[in-house]
Amino acid sequence: VGEYSSSKGSTSCTSCDAGKFTANTSSLSCNACAKGQYQGSTAQAACIDCIAGTYSSSKGAVLCDNCDLEYDSIIGSTSCSISSSGYYLTYDMNGDNVTSEICPSHAECYGADYAPAPKKGYWVDRSSYNYVADLYPCPRDTCKGTDSSDSCWLLSTYQNQTNNNNNDDDDNDECNKDKLLCTEGASGPLCGSCDTNYVYRAETKTCSKCGEVKDFAYTIIGISSGVFIMILFLMSYQDLIIQVSKKRFNCFDSGSLKVLWVTYQIIISVSWNLDIKFPAAFSQMLSFLSILSLEILSLECFQSTESSEKRYYFTVYLWSILPMIFALIIILIGLLRLLSSLQQKPVASSSASSTSSSSSILSQHVWLLLLLSYLVLPPVTMKQLQGLDCIPFKHDDSSYLRADTSIDCNGDSYQSFQIINILSLFLYQLIPIIWFQLLFKHRKELHVPSFSENEEFLLIDRDSKTSLSHIKFLFKDYKGDKWWFEVAEMYRRIMFIGVLPLFTPSSSKRASLGCIFAIMSFVYFREEEPFREAFTNIIACIAQATILLTFYTALSIDSGVVINFGLGDTGTGIFLVVINSLVLGLALGLAYNRYQRLVSEQRWRRVLTTRELNVVNGVMTENEKTIDMVDDGILDDGVEMSTRRHRSVEEQHEITSNILNQYLLRTKDIVFVKRVGAGAFGEVFKGTCMGELVAVKTMIDV
Repeated sequence: VGEYSSSKGSTSCTSCDAGKFTANTSSLSCNACAKGQYQGSTAQAACIDCIAGTYSSSKGAVLCDNCDLEYDSIIGSTSCSISSSGYYLTYDMNGDNVTSEICPSHAECYGADYAPAPKKGYWVDRSSYNYVADLYPCPRDTCKGTDSSDSCWLLSTYQNQTNNNNNDDDDNDECNKDKLLCTEGASGPLCGSCDTNYVYRAETKTCSKCGEVKDFAYTIIGISSGVFIMILFLMSYQDLIIQVSKKRFNCFDSGSLKVLWVTYQIIISVSWNLDIKFPAAFSQMLSFLSILSLEILSLECFQSTESSEKRYYFTVYLWSILPMIFALIIILIGLLRLLSSLQQKPVASSSASSTSSSSSILSQHVWLLLLLSYLVLPPVTMKQLQGLDCIPFKHDDSSYLRADTSIDCNGDSYQSFQIINILSLFLYQLIPIIWFQLLFKHRKELHVPSFSENEEFLLIDRDSKTSLSHIKFLFKDYKGDKWWFEVAEMYRRIMFIGVLPLFTPSSSKRASLGCIFAIMSFVYFREEEPFREAFTNIIACIAQATILLTFYTALSIDSGVVINFGLGDTGTGIFLVVINSLVLGLALGLAYNRYQRLVSEQRWRRVLTTRELNVVNGVMTENEKTIDMVDDGILDDGVEMSTRRHRSVEEQHEITSNILNQYLLRTKDIVFVKRVGAGAFGEVFKGTCMGELVAVKTMIDV
């Protein structure tokens, strides 16, 4: 064995050369080792298979060649036709032009003939093996990643799916792309669509079951509807409500409330706009605040259709239509009240009284329409703009809607939806323009130059005009030369909440733009101080700083700076909660300050009793008996004093002043603005007393 003799009569046999063998005795020749085998020794009865990672491509090999770094082979290979660990094979479906490429970033490569498997947070199109290296980051936290050694990533799996017309969507198929790549409830490209009975939650960046939010949404809808109906009912008692509000709630500055509302609406939009998942502590805060953007309604959960595309279209249409329905109800009730008011007027009633009543009803319902538009315009605009934000896919030139990636932006149904959505968006953006038209019409009455001598009086006088009462909501919190500011503020809100994602698909670039907008806003509020209340301007500046820090922290999270500096999720979350609570804390502090001041002023906002008038009259006429009684703390009238006190002039003056200060208005609360008349014994001035418009009469010394 291992030897041969090729001629007759030989006295000895010849050993087979290396690379050859013979397993038989009396062999006339040796056989060359087959491809994939080798034999490095002579006189051998068999060849040896090349070990894994080596190959022989020709017969009679003495040694097996090593595979290149990026390739691998199995035992007995004639070539290195599979990839090594950390690499993957690329070739067309016919098996031509085979190459081994290094594993793409954000993927795991098991080697052999396994395709790259995306890590958590990334997605790949499984419709063709040609797309295996085109990985995309998922904007949501719904891409779960997968094990690269799973058989679903074998080349044969891709071939079978391609032969079956890419039908890998069978729910019972273990290689169903949605089950393989997406978390529970998520599906579609980038796992960016939620299944039936699931709804997307921006604060957690996942699809949650509708049962978890539906009951709460029903509660919110019920409460909101009840409040809306109550407001309409109480419109008939607006004067009474205003009086009660001034007594009980005047400590709350409406300008500060607007700053809070705007700030938190912008803050809760950051998660969606930047595709950033914040730490748990701050995410819970955003979840609680989501009621301000009306996201808590989760209208997707109130539809039974299986088509995710139809559910999304219906939801956007509903967001656009519902405010219009509420506005129509307000208008219809206003018209009914006007008709009822006219019918109840007796024939002999004056036309002036009828006009006054109609004007009051009109003012009430215009105010309610303005309030409705102020509350719903930003969130509705955000929904409409989300319907225009498509994500392009470079590997096949496709494009899908970011809000629901089951929707093909190149499809016919989306094109029809886009036309309606753009029209609705245009109509809603006319609302601030209508605001401006209403304000511009009265610009001469509204404009009060800043730093003018009588600015505060002119503002009070302006606010008291009945001709401006229906639009008072738009201007009353701002300085006289900033009567237009509510319009600009609305478009600023829309820029932060809805337009920002349309600038660039990059989260870090969007965060950078958010920081720039916040800095610009801070500079404007700091330099212009548009609010009438000084402390409201301070709150507004701090609010812009809060928005800036939130965007900057989001940028740090996206770029990994937070991790590099060793800040954990807990520390980052607590930091965000604290800075975003600061604005609310300052506003509450301001409200408490105002409350204390109003309590102090209440003692002056009343008519003196008879006893108090007697005391004042006695002091004014320098009645020593009255002065002694007050000085001793005896306030009952008619008490006789047995002795008189002897005081110096200075002591008498001091006691008199102290007594008067207890009962008379403080001079610092009275502002003289304009002399309007004079008589033989005094003069009359137009002025203000503790912020209210009054007439002030002074006596001429005689």
